[in-house]
Amino acid sequence: MFSRVRACALFMSAILVLGTNGTGQAAAPPSEDAATLALRAVGQGAVHLRNGDLFLACHWFRQGVDLAPTWPMARYELGRCLRMVGDPHAEADKHLKAAINAQPHRFAFRLAQARLVEDQGSVSMARTAYTKAARLSPDDVRGQDGLARLVRPTDGQVALERLRRFIRKHPLNLAGRALLAEVAEALGANDEAEAALRWLLERSRAPCSAATRLAAFGARTNRQKATREGRIACPR
Repeated sequence: MFSRVRACALFMSAILVLGTNGTGQAAAPPSEDAATLALRAVGQGAVHLRNGDLFLACHWFRQGVDLAPTWPMARYELGRCLRMVGDPHAEADKHLKAAINAQPHRFAFRLAQARLVEDQGSVSMARTAYTKAARLSPDDVRGQDGLARLVRPTDGQVALERLRRFIRKHPLNLAGRALLAEVAEALGANDEAEAALRWLLERSRAPCSAATRLAAFGARTNRQKATREGRIACPR
């Protein structure tokens, strides 16, 4: 049983986080009971999410949205959760957009939308979404990771320059180095590709996989030293 002081505190917290109704006007606060229940539902959803119970998490987040439809965090959590379960009714985008419309400067909201668009296979739209997210939090590697994942060798020199910038900002990122090796090789920059593959071999948690990649690269490009060293690093 909540004390009156606790209930009042929860009610005031709910008013602060419920924000606006998307039109720039203050949303009407829910009743005290609805605010308390919405906070509790989202909290319960977060527990299930941490435990990996995604469908239960989505169920509780939906209850939070039903109780407080103008609360951006509830919308975000539901949209993010629905994406994780495959967005079976194609409604994740609606909830994420509602969260972003209410709080457009929240990095997490933009990142979740970018990941959803990436799942849907629209490379150009995903790049735009990740770019917006990265601008909100330039030091957060997740936005830059998304942009790096969307690089394609067919993008040519633009792709290579983008990956070079990414590596300069995030020099320890393994996925970025692997993509750099792939794109550099596709463009004939084999010295750069080999350097990236050797870097991966020295630091990868899966050294045999990295060694195999180096050996295969050496065989494709007639670089006998790379082939030999890759095979020595992971003998079959």
